[in-house]
Amino acid sequence: MPEFADIPELPDLEADLRALIAAVPAGRVTTCGVLAELLGDRAAAVWIGRWLLEHAHSEDCHCHRVVRAGGVVGGYVDDAAAKVARLRAEGSLSPDGTWQPRAMLPADELRSVLPSPPLAKLREQQEAVRQAVTLRPLARPPDYLGGVDASYAPNGEAAAAYCHIRRRDGRLLERIVVRRECRFPYISGYLAFRELPVMSAAVAEAQRAGLRPDLLLVDGAGILHPRGAGLATHLGVLLGLPTVGITKTLLCGSLPEGEPRLPGTATPIVLHGEAVGTCVRSRSGHARCVYVSPGHLIDPAGAAEWTLACFHRRLPEPIYWADRLSREASRRG
Repeated sequence: MPEFADIPELPDLEADLRALIAAVPAGRVTTCGVLAELLGDRAAAVWIGRWLLEHAHSEDCHCHRVVRAGGVVGGYVDDAAAKVARLRAEGSLSPDGTWQPRAMLPADELRSVLPSPPLAKLREQQEAVRQAVTLRPLARPPDYLGGVDASYAPNGEAAAAYCHIRRRDGRLLERIVVRRECRFPYISGYLAFRELPVMSAAVAEAQRAGLRPDLLLVDGAGILHPRGAGLATHLGVLLGLPTVGITKTLLCGSLPEGEPRLPGTATPIVLHGEAVGTCVRSRSGHARCVYVSPGHLIDPAGAAEWTLACFHRRLPEPIYWADRLSREASRRG
């Protein structure tokens, strides 16, 4: 098992995907699900589907050989009729326009293209992070809170904003924005590898300026993650900071008591029989809750307590400002 000590080298998933598609011969087809499995996780199928409709296409591209399950030809980056024509010319289609079952290329015939699936390697990194996590109460109430979030420009560039907040009055004291090229796609369960480089750069720049938060709130999951290692956990372990993860959707776990009904209250989120996070309704009583879990160097009770303490809107104040400023930065490009 690898040790987690730094930001891991990220795979070029687009290049890997292109290599897999290029290996599908004429007369054969494959699906997004099979390609995702070969990359290392079926969760990548959604990204692959989007990529197929948006990628830089050329005449020698074999992307027309990626079809949907159940005989459906599916969409195409070019005119849909062109995809049908190309598949028909290669002998992959039945007279009714569906692809022939015999044309489906077994996944095993493509495994030699990527003998070591890249997403499987990233899961090993997540396991190393999970094992490095320490959950414990804060030694003292936090005086200064940090918030960090990232947004994306149309050209794919990532902008991360770090906001430094004084907890006792919620005042925004300082803000820092960092931009980085982002090549890793959004795949559910792997957000850390997309946002960790730019977010960690923003927090590191803040620390160089003398801004070290007593608690860092992160727009991303903490231990409330399918593998117990969300973005907030990665940041905490990497930077040695107490972190709390806050998400707007529930990635995993259940709410045995349901969502809290009263403003400024919380209910537990249970995963594998253990309360690992809380569902929190803002003090303003906003209709939508947020989902809170410790990232590193704080316990679940403390994560809920200090998140509730800095609510003045739908989102906790540090996340509100980081979200707003990162969006503004991404629009400016």
